[in-house]
Amino acid sequence: MKSISATPAHGVISIFICPNYLAKAVEWAFQTQFQHFQIDWQPSEVEANSLCASLTWNSIHGTGARLTSELIKIPGLRFEITELAPAIGHHERFAFTPSLGLLRCDMDAVGNSIFNENQLQAILSENPNPLNLPAAINRLLGVDWDMELDTYRGLEQMQNLKLLNAVG
Repeated sequence: MKSISATPAHGVISIFICPNYLAKAVEWAFQTQFQHFQIDWQPSEVEANSLCASLTWNSIHGTGARLTSELIKIPGLRFEITELAPAIGHHERFAFTPSLGLLRCDMDAVGNSIFNENQLQAILSENPNPLNLPAAINRLLGVDWDMELDTYRGLEQMQNLKLLNAVG
């Protein structure tokens, strides 16, 4: 029986904003997860003295979480990481902005956010006033993260999507 930790996974890493002087720190973070990689940095069209990059990756389950843990230590980054592990039906999304912090949510196979009973019970118990429920649900969905990151998302990043093959 295959260990979950050895389950193949793949995904996309989008670094929306990386201050120029921190590009090497991002590359060092990548070295913690990938033996071979290349980041094709592009100048950000949104923020001066910043870079952006989008990469696809192949590795093992848990890589997205481990890389997120390394990247959130680097000040000024805005990024999103998705991880799909089809063999075990586990998909995740990580989004980070300095103003909002970290969002982590489970996804289905087509990218919809999915929630468990405990998460929904927590929203109901923390928000006895039904008027507060839409805001709480939007937070769970990551609406604020999407609104902030949409400023940085662009066609040029998707056109520059590069394949990152990595071996644990």
